Formats: sequence, structure tokens, C-alpha cells
Amino acid sequence: MKKVVMVAGMMLIASAAMAQEKTFVYVSNGDSGTVNAYALDKGKHKLTPVGDYPTGLKSMPLVVSGDKKTLYVSVRSQPYHISAWHIQTDGSLTHFADTPLPEAMAYVALDKTGRFLLSSSYGGDMFSINRIADDGKVESAPVQVVHTGKRAHSIQTDPTNRYLYVPLLGADQMLQYRFDSQSGKVTANTPGFVNIQREAATGPRHFVFAPKRDGKGEQNIYLLTEMAGNISRLTQDKDGTLQEKK
Repeated sequence: MKKVVMVAGMMLIASAAMAQEKTFVYVSNGDSGTVNAYALDKGKHKLTPVGDYPTGLKSMPLVVSGDKKTLYVSVRSQPYHISAWHIQTDGSLTHFADTPLPEAMAYVALDKTGRFLLSSSYGGDMFSINRIADDGKVESAPVQVVHTGKRAHSIQTDPTNRYLYVPLLGADQMLQYRFDSQSGKVTANTPGFVNIQREAATGPRHFVFAPKRDGKGEQNIYLLTEMAGNISRLTQDKDGTLQEKK
């Protein structure tokens, strides 16, 4: 099997596996504008350098395609863009496309079909959805750009790919949308957000979906808050709306 691991600042993202037993690690370096590639020997707990690749100043968030063949890197210096790289069998990278983005994106993800790039902007208070062509290139014209309110941070669709969520660090809210996996467009759910409530500012930032036991039970979401420094648990109702659990 082949595994691909990405490290962006303090963020670690582990991918699923492919056909042969190989694991690779990718680290973005914002100031130098590069991505470092490593081969990971899990038995010896050792990283071996594969290569360094210039991606552009302030290269930070990363995401790997579901088939583990493409690495997408968000470049947060002007001109803002997504840099696309083919992942070779030895873990090395080959650049093949740059696509403009409407803002400096703090987080990038793919929907569950792998056909749409989801990117959110902390400084621009918005998120963008771009279609990905069959050759892996991100298309230039966004499918949709949504203005969110203060300090959008991460962005993900749920495991069913029917709902999309974006935490607002500056508003202590989690935005909730219905997601159309055919068009790539979202519409606000009802209500359009859930408050992440504490006595003071919480600063919701990153979140993950917990696996369901035997595919059953409620869908739990764990949300990291920056200001409060804790993890909130939310549950998803059948209509995609969320409730915070104390």
C-alpha cells in the first residue's frame, strides 16, 4: 500500500492507502515557498528525503486526491492560486498546473467524489468551490463563491457528501449548508448556523467527523476551538443540521 501524509505548519493529514506498501510525507514551508517530500519507514521510525519542490511563497494548506495521485497546495501570496502536482511512485512530485483562487485560502479540502476543490479564506471571510477536471486540473472559474462573515477557517463535506460545514473563528459559529455533489453548489441549511457557545470567545477552527460504529448511531463531529483551547462535540441530525453537546 502507499500512504501519503501531509504536514502544513502544525497540521497533519493522513491519507488512505493504495496498492503498494509505501508511505510518503509532504511538508509545506510558507517562508521558503517549498514542499518537502519524504519517504517514511514506519518500522524504523525514519524519514528519508525524496526532494524539495518550489511551490510559491506562503505555500501552506495541502490536500491529496482520493486516488493518492495528486497533491494540491494552496499558495497564499499574490497571485493567490492552487498548485497541482502529480505524485510519482517514488514519492517525488511533478508540477502540472496552477489555477487562480479568489483569495488567500487558509484551508483546502476535496468533496467525497474528488471532483470539487473546497477552499476557505480566513482573511477574505469567504469560501470558494472549484470543479476539478478529469485530468486533475482545478478549473479557473469557481462554481460558487460564498461570503461567510468573520474569519472562515476550515471547510469539509460530511461522510455522505450531502452537507458542508465551515466554522467562523470570528463569530463563534459553525455554518451549515446543503451540498449538491452534481453541481458543486451549496445552499444554506435551516438554520444556517449553530452557535459554539461558551462564557467568552471560543474561536472554532478545525473539525473532524468521527467514524460510526458498524455504520450505525449518530454522527459525531469534534471541533477544535482556538481561543477557548478545547474540543466541542456536535451531533448531526438527519437534515444535516448540528447540535452542540455539553
